[in-house]
Amino acid sequence: MSLPVASTNGTYASAVGSLPLEVSFPAGSSGVFILNLSHNPSPTQVTATYTFPTSMFSAMFTATGNQIRHFLYIRKADGSTTEATSTSVTITISGGTSGVRHSVQIHRITNATTEWEGEGAAFGATTSCPAPDATALGSSRLALAVAMIGSAAASTSFSGETGGDWTLALSSSGNSPALCLQSAGMASSGTITGGSFGLSSSFQTVSGGFCLPSATPGVSLASVSIFESAVFSSPMFGRF
Repeated sequence: MSLPVASTNGTYASAVGSLPLEVSFPAGSSGVFILNLSHNPSPTQVTATYTFPTSMFSAMFTATGNQIRHFLYIRKADGSTTEATSTSVTITISGGTSGVRHSVQIHRITNATTEWEGEGAAFGATTSCPAPDATALGSSRLALAVAMIGSAAASTSFSGETGGDWTLALSSSGNSPALCLQSAGMASSGTITGGSFGLSSSFQTVSGGFCLPSATPGVSLASVSIFESAVFSSPMFGRF
């Protein structure tokens, strides 16, 4: 069976404080779209609220670290709706801390469902960015890892992981905070765990992992537990 594929990426966008964010959609009007949103580290936890048309995206979950919150949103489009053919989406920011930079990018995944599963998270504040765990609860899954680095540092593929092979699909290095998307094909059930990539200096990082089942007919979808996270002092991954 065909596995999902990390296909195309929209352009990186950022804004400071409470200025609005406008981010473009990737090329291609159908597929599963992941909106990857985070902010730079700050002395205190940022409690900004992000708002955009609810018809376009649904909340997935947030990865939270020491001074970082990393949000993921998801939607699926078949190319027939007005939203699917939009070129961009505007995100309104309220309650943001002055001087904190928010960053966003949209990723398009083809041949996938929106029934995500097997979340994990990792937080770092050293010269390496640790990889999150991601668990496939069945066959024909694509594991995805999204990471935020509190600087303009370059990303490379995670190495040292077991249970799969992370490959860098996107790096917005040169922008701060930098965003990173990595993928790993999971032909059968199991967990990809461990791994990291090196950084030029010590930076704060947060990353979240999950799996998307293939949209190929016959692929079973596993039921997943729902949990919440409100603890910001340690790495957590919680559904909204």
